[in-house]
Amino acid sequence: MKEDVETAARNCCEKVIAESKDNFKNRNDIVTPTMIMMYGTPFFKYGAEWRINSVFHDANEKPELGQMIVLYDRDGKYAVCTYMLGMEINSKLRWAYIKDLIPNTKD
Repeated sequence: MKEDVETAARNCCEKVIAESKDNFKNRNDIVTPTMIMMYGTPFFKYGAEWRINSVFHDANEKPELGQMIVLYDRDGKYAVCTYMLGMEINSKLRWAYIKDLIPNTKD
């Protein structure tokens, strides 16, 4: 996953540079292709990591009954299940709704 995010970040920066190449003809420009690659890639990666981590909840927060969730445990393992009444997730580090992990397909 890390390599995929890094590749996507570079591709995104290269696309911005290609689309803006006419704006970089003047050497006095504040933003240069080098700056986009230098700063754009880490910002893109940070945003991608934030998005992934933003959907996870602490184990002390209970999911809605009957919802499909993914559990992330202390051993770094994942498990998928439907949350049911009385189900114990306190030993898990965090969880997320499956629906929140599905990519947004809206244009």
